[in-house]
Amino acid sequence: MRRITEELAQIGLAQGRAVAQLLDVAKEQIAVVDQAAAHRIAQVEDALRDLKTVIRQSRAATARERIPDRMVSVADPDARPIKKGKLGKPVQFGYKVQIMEAENGFVTDYAVHTGNPPDAEALSPALDRHRAQFGRDPDIVATDRGYDSAHNQQDCHDRDIGTVAIPKRGKKSAARITEERTPAFRRAQRWRAGGEGTMSRLKTEIWAPAQSISGL
Repeated sequence: MRRITEELAQIGLAQGRAVAQLLDVAKEQIAVVDQAAAHRIAQVEDALRDLKTVIRQSRAATARERIPDRMVSVADPDARPIKKGKLGKPVQFGYKVQIMEAENGFVTDYAVHTGNPPDAEALSPALDRHRAQFGRDPDIVATDRGYDSAHNQQDCHDRDIGTVAIPKRGKKSAARITEERTPAFRRAQRWRAGGEGTMSRLKTEIWAPAQSISGL
């Protein structure tokens, strides 16, 4: 299998070099490259670059080397493997999408991330965008525990947000347990859980792993 893979790599590189040479000749012969021709040339150049990436990754895989930032689709080069911890699908492929949903199911903001950045890093930028869009911070912030961090908890309190419903990860103090059992915290978490329907619908329509953040 390794021999055949390397033979395919050699064929791909040879054909890639031939196409690259043809592109160079075409660029020299075309006095004025119109926008459509320039777009087609750019597409071919991108395809050649992706081909070289696949070959490099294939060689690294056969050598049992680790492949950081691995490209998994020639049709969608920016898609990445994302581990979600699900039993049926431990690894999914695509993008991580963050959704901000307000009351009555209105989606007020979204962000698309390449790869699988930590959820906690996305909260403050999302709150900044909310403030820029509506002129104030939300009254309620409800997320899952993936957004928990000391920085995020403090940032929400510094913004004077009325209800901060971010479940604490790890061992909880008695005071923290009491806080997460308050009616306001539970109502906010029930509201966030209701937004999972929006997540499921969007994931079905756009075929991308998503995370949720709700703001009112």
